[in-house]
Parts: sequence; C-alpha cells; structure tokens
Amino acid sequence: MKIVGKTKCYIVIGLTILPLVIAGSALLHSNNTINPSKASQFNAYLNIDNAPELTAGEGAMTDEKGVRWEYHNASDYLSGHVSLNHQGYVGVSSSTQWGYTEIDSLTVNFTAGEKGELWLLTSIDGVNWEEGEILTSNTETHAADNWRFVRFYYWDEEENTADITSIHIGYGCTGVSSVDDSDLSNISNVRKHDDLDATEEYENVSPRLNSTKALRLTTTSGRSTSSTKHQTIFNIAETTLKKLQGYKIEFDYYYARKRDPKKAPGYPSLRMANATGTVGLLRSYDENIDAFTCEDIGDGWWHMECYITYIMQAAEHNLNTAVTGISLFDEAIYVHDRDGQEFTGYVIIDNLFLTNHERSGTVSNSWTTVKIGATGNDRYFIRENFVGSIHETTYSCSDTSKATLFYEKKNNNKLCFIQGLEEGTIVVTITYKLGYDRETVVVHTKTLSVEY
Repeated sequence: MKIVGKTKCYIVIGLTILPLVIAGSALLHSNNTINPSKASQFNAYLNIDNAPELTAGEGAMTDEKGVRWEYHNASDYLSGHVSLNHQGYVGVSSSTQWGYTEIDSLTVNFTAGEKGELWLLTSIDGVNWEEGEILTSNTETHAADNWRFVRFYYWDEEENTADITSIHIGYGCTGVSSVDDSDLSNISNVRKHDDLDATEEYENVSPRLNSTKALRLTTTSGRSTSSTKHQTIFNIAETTLKKLQGYKIEFDYYYARKRDPKKAPGYPSLRMANATGTVGLLRSYDENIDAFTCEDIGDGWWHMECYITYIMQAAEHNLNTAVTGISLFDEAIYVHDRDGQEFTGYVIIDNLFLTNHERSGTVSNSWTTVKIGATGNDRYFIRENFVGSIHETTYSCSDTSKATLFYEKKNNNKLCFIQGLEEGTIVVTITYKLGYDRETVVVHTKTLSVEY
C-alpha cells in the first residue's frame, strides 16, 4: 500500500520502506503532453516565511515538507524569499532522498534585470542538471512535470540580481522512482505502436540508472516484415525543432531477442514526430558518424544516443515546426526459429530521455574533400551537431589562403559553407557557447583536402 505522510512519500513493500528516489546520470521534459491547469493534490511554497539564512552567499534550508534546499551566490531579500546574483541558484539538494514526487505544476514570482534569465533546471539526482526553460514571472509551467529535483539558476551578464518573492510547487506524491517517473518509455506515454504489441516490462530492465520498469514491444507481423512499419511514437511536451536542437535522444535498447541470433541484430532508427506524422530525417546508427552512437552495456542491451541536430540536418522543415513526439523504427523484429521452436521476437525500450546536461559538439560530414569552384549541392557545408542551448557560434579556418568560409540559408537553416581557393589541406574550428551557463565547447572538422 502507499503511505502519504506530511513530509515524505514512501512505498511500503512488506516491512521495507523505500524512499522514492534513485540516483544516476541526469536527464528534459516530462513524459506528459502539455497539461491543462488543475488543482494539485499537494502544494509546497518557498516565500518570506521560510527564507534561508545565508553566509557569504551560501546556505541551506529544510522546508515544512522535509525537502532540503541549497543556495549559491545568493543574498537576503527583505520582501520575499531570496535574491540571486549572476550565476546564483536555489534548488533541491542532492542530500534530499526523495525530492518532490509527481510534480504537476510550478510557478515562480520574481523580478529580474532587463537581460536576466531565470532558468528552470531538472534532475533525477540533484547532481546533473537538464535545462528546462527560461521562466516568466508568475506564469505556471509544466516543464518540471514528473521530475523530483528542480533548480532555479540566474544568468545576467549585466550583474543585476533576480529577486524571488515566492516559488509554488504542485505535486501528487505518487510515483515509482526518480528515474522511472520521468522516463519517456512509459506505456501510458505511447501514442501509437504499428505492428507491435506494447506491454510493461518489470523483469528484464536496463542495467543502467537502477531502472525498475521498461516497455516491451513484441512483433505482430509474423515472419515477414517487408511491408511493416514497426514504428512506436512516444509523446513529449509540445515544442519546436528550434527549441529541441540543443538536445539529444538517449535510450537503452534490448536487442537480443528480436530476430534469428545467427544474424546481425540490426539497429533502430529515429525521427521526430508532430501531431499527424513525422518531421526530420530518418536516422539510424552509423559507426562512422559520432552523432548517433551505440554502446554495448551487456546482457543484450545497447545504450544509444542521437543528436537532435543530426535528425534535423538539411531537412525541408522550418525551425518553428511543431514537434510532439519521438518516433522509433525497427523493421528487424521477426517471428523466427530459436532453440528448435518458433519464437516471437521482441525488443525492450528503457530510460528514454531528451538530455542536454553534457554539453558537446561534433561534425558529421562524411566528405573529406572541398572542391575548388564547386556550385550548388557540390559545395561543402558543415553538418554541425551540438548539445546545450546555443548562444554564440564562431568559425575559423586553419589556412585562409586555401579556403574561405561563408554563411547561407539552406532549407531554413543558416549553415557554414567552405569555399575552396587553393589546393592544400585545412581544418575548420567551431567554438560554441552552450547551455544556461554558456560553457565553451570547441569542435574541429576532419582534415579536409582542398582540390579541383
């Protein structure tokens, strides 16, 4: 049965009490589509009544629900809860075992500098933080739905402060764990599954992140899949390609039982989805391109990651195109012979997240040559991929006598092109400012041959 106390939420199994949080690497958005405003079952408030005691800008406070908050680069705010300086934050501490379970609304009342940004961050462990969104004062948001750890981080290059009058968190106090609550591969989050049966899986779950629940997809198309789709669409909160371009898709994939074990298992493919179909290019793992990676994590499981920018590259879509889901394809799920008997193949999906806490970049061009005098589609443009909200990009060429850089729109995307001038070799360096804290990430192209 479930025990709901004043300060904590626990699940009781037999005589063992388990706090509803599990540590692991961090992870974007809730597994819900946009939620209408509703009355939350429980409410928590930070305001002037529980303002923290600070020493040299640092401090901590345990609220009436038993959740511990930590403060960094902060100062007293006599008319409200706290003031945050540039790069200051207030957030749920990793030392809190449970966080807030089943968050379903969040509102912050604050004032900030003209160029100030109060960021909502989310986490499954209070250590690694995902960018949620830049907040608007006194406006309810659902970007933290089903997360347990939240942080409010202030960025202001003009060194103004953000005065936080109050924070309201609505929550339901139910859930499985901090990992499983925010995992997008939840059966209630599946919009459609073509030629597949979708069932919950509790026995064979990912060896990563202490998961306790996954999603099994079993073929219903028999031995032949030549005309099947084997597509599964997972809902995400409605957004746009532009807002998603700073994320990657990350998931664990059980492949060992989907087809004849004497054959190579074959990799799944990804695409973004809107309300009626799919957007962006269909992308599958290619071991020669590090924008879509695959790591064997044992016991028949892969851990796979794919940059959203890699799915978007050169696609005929406006960056403001609405996106509401992640579409996963895998044709190679067969009814097949195994151990002398007919066996119905299946795969398992676990730990599906949109993530951006690890800022990174890569160039996924397969070309190694820049042609002098190239025109049209023969011109070399850099296929860039990055993780983290993008604030600034600069490019430099190692030898400007051999090539020059110019910028042009292609399929609604502003791209960097390389124009060859003289035979030789070059390397182009890209420097990004990424993330809510403007982390510097440097990326290099391959060594490129400039030739006629």
